Parts: sequence; C-alpha cells; structure tokens
Amino acid sequence: MFKFVGKSSKILAYEKYCSGIRISTTQKFHFIQLNPLSSSSTQASKNSILNGKIDVPHSFTVDYLIKLCGLSEKTAISAAKNVNFKTPDKPNSVLAVFKKCGFTDAQVSDIISSYPSVLVCRPQKTLLPKIEFFQSVGFSTADIAKVLSSGGSLLTRSLETQIVPSLNALRDLFTSYQDLVCPIKRCPGILTRRFQSLMLANIEFLRKVGVPEPNILNLLKSQPRLLVRPSDVLKESVEELEKMGLNPQDGCFARCLWRMASIDKKPWREKMALYERWGCSENEVLIAFKKHASIMAISSGKIMDVMDFLVLKMGYDPSAILKAPFIVTLSLKKTIIPRCLVHQALLSKGLLKKNVRLSTLLSYPEKIFLKRFVECFEKEAAELLKVYQEKRKERATLEGQRTKEEL
Repeated sequence: MFKFVGKSSKILAYEKYCSGIRISTTQKFHFIQLNPLSSSSTQASKNSILNGKIDVPHSFTVDYLIKLCGLSEKTAISAAKNVNFKTPDKPNSVLAVFKKCGFTDAQVSDIISSYPSVLVCRPQKTLLPKIEFFQSVGFSTADIAKVLSSGGSLLTRSLETQIVPSLNALRDLFTSYQDLVCPIKRCPGILTRRFQSLMLANIEFLRKVGVPEPNILNLLKSQPRLLVRPSDVLKESVEELEKMGLNPQDGCFARCLWRMASIDKKPWREKMALYERWGCSENEVLIAFKKHASIMAISSGKIMDVMDFLVLKMGYDPSAILKAPFIVTLSLKKTIIPRCLVHQALLSKGLLKKNVRLSTLLSYPEKIFLKRFVECFEKEAAELLKVYQEKRKERATLEGQRTKEEL
C-alpha cells in the first residue's frame, strides 16, 4: 500500500479531478476546454470523494463520457468499467479524428458505447488508417460507424495482416467492393482470421453439396453469421434438409438452411407438434417451411394466437392457412385482426359479392387495402375505418404498456 505525507490521498485526488472538462456550447466533440468545474459540481464531487463514495479515476471517465461523448449516465458507468483515463488528452485526440472523418455525434456515441476502449487507442496509428481504408473501398461514414460499433474488436486487429487480406479474400467472391458492405456490416467478425478461415471452409462445403454459387453469395450477403457457424452445425443442418427432400440446388434451400441452423431440435419438434395439434400434417408443415422458412422461427405463443383467432374465431381451415404460410408471421393485432374484422363486416352487410381469399386480404399494402375495403364504401366508410383503426390503436396501447413494464 502507498502512504501519503501531508495532504490525504483523497484530497490530492480531488484536486487532480478538479482540472475537469467543460464543453463549448457551439460543438460537442471538437472544442474542448480545460477548465475547473463549477463551484456547485466541484463541492458535490468533493463531498462524494471525501466520503469514499466515488472512485476518482472512474468519476473523471464517467463525467467525460457523459459530457463529451453523449452517453447516458447508466451507459457511461457501464463503459467506464472497460476504459479508464485520468486526463482528456488521449480521448480528445480520438474524438478529433472522428470529427475530421465526418462522423456525427450520434455515430460517435454508438461506437464509444459499444467499444469504449477506442478512447484510449492511438488514433493516428490505430483508428485513422482503418477509417481511411474502409472509406477508400466505398464504405460511408454510417457504414463504418455500424462496423465499429458492432465489431469494435476490429480496432485491435492489424490492418495490413488481417483486415486487408480478409477483405481481399471476400472481394474474390464478389464483383465489387460495394457488395462487401452489407455482409461486413452484419457480421464484422468475418474480417478476422478465425472467422475468415471458418467461413471459407463452410463456403467450400456448400459448393461440394451442390448449392449454386449465386445462392451461396446471396446467403453471405443476407446471413453472413450462418457461414461462421461451426462446420458440424452447418453439415447437420444440410443433412436435415436433405432428409426433408430439399435439393441443395433449389432456390429455397439456402433460405431454409439459415432457419434450420438457427433453431435447436427441441424447439423445432415443439413447433411441429403445435401445428399438428391444429390439424396440419407433418408434410403440410414441411411444404410450408420450404415456402416460408420463418414459420418455424416465430414463437410458439405467436403460432397459438394466430391459429386461435383465424381457426376458432374466423373459421378458416388450418391447412388452408399453411398454404400461404407468410400469414402466420404477420402481426396479429396490426394486420390480421383489423383486416379480418373489416372483411367480416363487409360480408355481413352484403357489400362484397364474394369472399376474398385470406392470403389476398392480408397481402395488400396498407394504402391499397384501405382503398379497396374501406374508402370505396362511402356510406359505411366511417364505421369501417373506426373498426380498423380501433383495433390498430389497441395494438399500439398494448405495445406501449409492454414498453413501460420493460422499463
């Protein structure tokens, strides 16, 4: 333990802390003035420090993260567990680089929230070259912000020995650098050696089993995380799909592969049993899965709620519902209930000459649905619109209540 002579350690620490920071009112990140804190905040900080309630280095860091980086107090306290600095010099230089490169305040806050250690990096050596490289191959500042906020560990990777070679390997798969933006934004980890080797091995495996190259590339663009899953998981999923009768050369194979690899066997069996409980055969469920793989990704509760309303309350046949499987994935309270009730009201009043197929009713864009089923019936339009809007309003109220409960 260190011993201090004269002034106590807390007083010395406090005096150091008081060479605090103040933000210029003109710009958040660029003009940083080194000035004492106000007397009131100084006294409050002094009292807290003397009472042993605040760890001084972290207090300075938290203060900086809130005032200059735009983080909330809660986020700043959490971030300060992973980064610590006693003076603003290094973080100031990092913020200056972000500002110079055109990043917005919100983008910088997102990056720092996700990877606070960026504030203590060597910006001219670690940060700026990477930003300039991504800009040179067509990434916008928004793209780079997304990559850095979701894959901050890239800042610790060597540009020359890891990032550039990895990006060039991906470039060999596509026709242009611009094609790389989407997969890298969704999974920045594919620029690391470990994921790069795993991804290339998985791509080669898919080629061997017969998945066409365009389908593999579409999978890489839309679901890059699938291709960095362990190879045994991917192989098992391919085998399961082949047992179902799916051909790797079919267009739906790649889409189904993503869903199959992301669902454990137990939830899969439970959802299969759930559909069967409503009177659908296993074959009908598998055919529906091939058409719209997301039917096995939604929760069991959602499946029950949708089938309960459509089958028990509206009288639709379960097998007919699965012939248009996208229906099960729609919002029950935003789309299914309001539209079905409007359709039911029109039928009861004799305003429709024939019944409209459920898949047609639910697939219309919002404006077209209102035009065809509400606005064209002048006398009844107000009543129909009221039915429609009330059900949608109920949904918004329920969602608002859920949000408050979560908070």
